[in-house]
Amino acid sequence: QFRRHDGRPIRTGPDPPAQDAESHRPGAGHHGAALQFFARPAGIRGRRPHAGDAGGDPFAPARKGTAGMKAPHFWSAGLDPRSREAAPLTRLLLTPLAALYTFGIRRKLARAKPEAIPARIVCVGNLTVGGVGKTPVVEAIRHRAAEAGLRAASLSRGYGGKMEGPLKVDPARHTSGDVGDEPLMLAATGEAWIGKDRTDATRAMAADGVELIVMDDGHQNPSVAKDLSLIVIDAAAPFGNGHVLPKGPLREPVADGLARADGVILMGEGKELSAVQKSRLPVVRAG
Repeated sequence: QFRRHDGRPIRTGPDPPAQDAESHRPGAGHHGAALQFFARPAGIRGRRPHAGDAGGDPFAPARKGTAGMKAPHFWSAGLDPRSREAAPLTRLLLTPLAALYTFGIRRKLARAKPEAIPARIVCVGNLTVGGVGKTPVVEAIRHRAAEAGLRAASLSRGYGGKMEGPLKVDPARHTSGDVGDEPLMLAATGEAWIGKDRTDATRAMAADGVELIVMDDGHQNPSVAKDLSLIVIDAAAPFGNGHVLPKGPLREPVADGLARADGVILMGEGKELSAVQKSRLPVVRAG
């Protein structure tokens, strides 16, 4: 059973009317129905992340004809830390910066006062820079919620597009140059929005009548209160060299990110991850 990070269970069946502690939130009666998706892991018809799965991440490999920053090779897992390809001197020099980055993200998260939005919010995030296959997960959750009768929409930052939003993506009017690749793909199969400011975007979506907002990325963004936070991990290459930016690919320490999550989705084949096992979070395998 999925639980929030405060320990309270998240229902995956029909919600009782008045007894639910959060029934005062708009859409609370539909929350369990929207999460029926998680009872059937096969519902995630995902694909393995590949070059071009930017997902709003500047370090993701770029599609042909688009700009993107290539991740340093020493971020890779499995390198001999003393070898030249692991760049031990570079990593040593970057250690203070990684410590400062970790301090900064922890301070930002600790001091944040997330705004409660009058709509249910599911965040599909990850712990590393680069594509891990979040988009098919977002699409699957949105699809299942729509099947349950909810008006569900995805929310992306719109990386790579010139428009800042908040706006609803229209495939007939917008191009990838306007809104980015991933939002345009999501708009082809359902309702999709973009917004560089997550608070403004979720407010606009709720005001427009969206009942369930599925955030594509945003686990490290504390501006909006989330009802469910899911971490997507590439099981074959989960955490790179295990270090935080810029010494490694992690956006934050693994334990920190998992502590704020309610569940983990492992994409593709790979061994069991000790960090995930220690977190005692529920795990779904997909892809």
